Amino acid sequence: MDEAACIWRLIGTIPVIIVGLFAYFQSTNHAEQRVANEKMELMRQVKANIEQVLTTVHHSLNNTIESPTMAEAIRLPLLGDDFQLYRDLRRELSKLQSFDTKVEETIVLNNEQNWIVTNQGISRLDTHPDEDRYISFFELPNNTTWMLLETESFEEAIIRRHCPHTISLVKKLPTRLSDKYGLAFANIPMCSIREMILSDEISDELMILDENNEIIVHSDDEVVGKSFLELGFSEPEWADESSGQTTVNFHNESYALTYTTSDLNGWKYVSLTSMNELMSESRSIGWFTFYMVLSMVVLTTLVVWLYSRKLYSPVRKLVAAIQQKGTGDEEKQKRTEFQVIEDQLHDLFSSKTMLEQELTVHTKQSLMLFLMRVYQAGHLLLIAKKGSDCTDWISV
Repeated sequence: MDEAACIWRLIGTIPVIIVGLFAYFQSTNHAEQRVANEKMELMRQVKANIEQVLTTVHHSLNNTIESPTMAEAIRLPLLGDDFQLYRDLRRELSKLQSFDTKVEETIVLNNEQNWIVTNQGISRLDTHPDEDRYISFFELPNNTTWMLLETESFEEAIIRRHCPHTISLVKKLPTRLSDKYGLAFANIPMCSIREMILSDEISDELMILDENNEIIVHSDDEVVGKSFLELGFSEPEWADESSGQTTVNFHNESYALTYTTSDLNGWKYVSLTSMNELMSESRSIGWFTFYMVLSMVVLTTLVVWLYSRKLYSPVRKLVAAIQQKGTGDEEKQKRTEFQVIEDQLHDLFSSKTMLEQELTVHTKQSLMLFLMRVYQAGHLLLIAKKGSDCTDWISV
């Protein structure tokens, strides 16, 4: 009986476990998808905020270098007679330096006319301490390039605030000629961009990669300019889509990498989240589901146990009565209650069959005996009648 009750308890818990597992996997999938969507939405928001600034800088610099003042200045040596033109040029360049653009320094140089204009003023390019460094920018493959510069690699300051790296928009001049002999720089401190992506409310590690997948904006200045491999991460598997999610490993720990790519300059806006943190909500759901299923299993087991006791109580009494009249055979004592009842019923039916057979035999015998007695009684009556007739005849 106990084995049967255990089986019924097990059967009763199977649906509960199945429902619990289904609820866990469904809830976990929904939670992970929701977190993934939140991370992607965060990166899109960060990209939109930064691209708004970069787009403003790009358009403002285009307007400046295509202005009549720049068109005239780029053809002249900017000597003493061109002082008014120089003032107008400085006024045009100063318009780029605002809170909205984050630009702290605008530099224009002319290699053909041998001059360079910065916040410090105008000077001859061939006497500038960074002449070779500026000349090297003519080798850039594109006429417009966003690039990361090391601030301290220039002898003359290229930004006002103290920041080890500078994001610079470099444009070759003149824009309408194939022969380029001038350059325009709009320099933004990397720290200003970093302040836009960092927040106390965001626990993720946010960063920006350039088109070569090298870090150009990060909270740690030491990692700026390095790739994921140089930091010890596994190489991410970038999908063909402009945005997506993948997994990278760092010191045997997995991280979820969420990224979205900019159409403006090819930068990747990246969020790194530890898988342990990402799965924290799933684990909470898992423990909650486990305790719920455990409670339902205990409740189901208790209900089945109570009903089984009530249901099998008459059966136990019947088995006890049978066993009291039993032979005490050890083999029979090892049988279950249902087997004992089955054996007893089998014996009863066998006895019934035997009794019916014996009854049939006895009925036939009784019928024959009855017929014999009837025959004998008739025969005696017949003899007695004949004897009476003989007596009457003799008397006559």
